[in-house]
Amino acid sequence: MLCQNCSKKHATVHFVKIINGVKTEMHLCEKCAPMAQQEFPSIESFDIKVSDIINSFFGGSIGLLSGKCDTCNTTFNMFSQTGKLGCPDCYDAFWDKLQDPLRRIHGGVRHTGKIPKRTGGKTVGLEKLKEDLKNAIAREDFENAAIIRDEIRRLEGGK
Repeated sequence: MLCQNCSKKHATVHFVKIINGVKTEMHLCEKCAPMAQQEFPSIESFDIKVSDIINSFFGGSIGLLSGKCDTCNTTFNMFSQTGKLGCPDCYDAFWDKLQDPLRRIHGGVRHTGKIPKRTGGKTVGLEKLKEDLKNAIAREDFENAAIIRDEIRRLEGGK
């Protein structure tokens, strides 16, 4: 893309300004870019912290939440500041506080993993088969359970 100012050099600096929903873009070369600083003032820093992002998912009430993981001694406030849990047991320790943000961020609280392309993207059938397998085992219908198990393995790629 050529510079929108001189139309000679390759544009390497890209400015985007959105004010009240109106988007303005400029694509300039390094030589012409300093002239655009009046229209597109530089931003020194966004001053956004991880804790601010996490707070937004908790509705700003992070200070009211407390708790501590017995395994690694990570507190919920430590998690709110870093955005990182200390160990797998932290999920259990803070489960009641993590469900709503996880649902908002990921669309659910249960990790479903990736869907193999060879299954055609069909997870509903696979989940139903796994549920049927549990039910067959609970009923002690082991012949049917073996058939369902083999079908699950086939759909998962022959593991």
